[in-house]
Amino acid sequence: MEGQDLILKSRVRLVRNIHGHSFPDQCNLEEGDRITEKILEAMKHEKEPYTYYRLRDLDYLKQLYFMENQWISIGSISQIEKSSFFLSDDEKISIMIGEEDHLRLQCMDFGLSLTDCYYRLSSLEERLDESLGFAFDRRLGFLTACPSNLGTGLKASVQIHLPALEHDGMSPIYRSLSKMGFEIRELYGTNVKPLGSIYEISNEKTLGNREEHYLSRLEKIALELVQMEMEKRKNLYFEQRVELEDMVYRAFGTLRYSKKISYEEAMDCLSMIKLGTDLSLLKPKKAINIYTEMNKIQNATLQKDVDYLLKEEEKQEYRAKYLNRLLKEVY
Repeated sequence: MEGQDLILKSRVRLVRNIHGHSFPDQCNLEEGDRITEKILEAMKHEKEPYTYYRLRDLDYLKQLYFMENQWISIGSISQIEKSSFFLSDDEKISIMIGEEDHLRLQCMDFGLSLTDCYYRLSSLEERLDESLGFAFDRRLGFLTACPSNLGTGLKASVQIHLPALEHDGMSPIYRSLSKMGFEIRELYGTNVKPLGSIYEISNEKTLGNREEHYLSRLEKIALELVQMEMEKRKNLYFEQRVELEDMVYRAFGTLRYSKKISYEEAMDCLSMIKLGTDLSLLKPKKAINIYTEMNKIQNATLQKDVDYLLKEEEKQEYRAKYLNRLLKEVY
């Protein structure tokens, strides 16, 4: 299907708790350590290689780097004394320990890959359940700290680049998805100012249907949004060409020649570069993955490259130099 490269990533998460233990917000540090030791013991039987990290042993910059890459959540950092996680060698599976729940198993992969992510994660979950014994009720399903996760404990999402739909306003899409039991949110930024026109669509309900039901519906919604985005792009190209070219070329000039640039402005400009490239307004000399570049210019990821904390102005200057070189090499 045309436009599937607009789907950056798929993510599937399963929330689980170990029978007989308090939820993380109710257990003390000693019980939290016992839970962690049980999970560490269970993970010794996994054939796939993982690296284990305790958040309290990591410096602040590394914590932020892991969070920017979505391997851990803000909830993990807020429970820093109890929280730890495993990361698979291919960086697609992360296992968060001691966040809101005992375990948050997560698998991410590029493109529309919900089914592959789910079955890879489901296999891991079954093996851990045999060793740990997850809290389960025949009527309510898997028991979770937050009632909104009861049942399957499944949270599936896709991340999609939607600049043309955003140009005309996203309110109708928000309302429509809400009625269907799904939610859409800005992946970066806030409800006031989304960054890079990247949105994450996910299921709101976790109780009442099997996991496959939510996954298939989400996949269908994602493909429908891609189709809507492609139609809007055609309208922009043929009916608002001057406005479109102005947005794209302004963004190009900013990234090519600016001396300092904020993360927020750089994200919006890269979004326009991607749109302009997709519509052949910009013609790259060599392949470029704009979504990868968006990840590289995040604050912690940017500072990881220089391996020390930068002041805000230094970050903006470093980011601008990187993007200047990138556009010179590619376009």
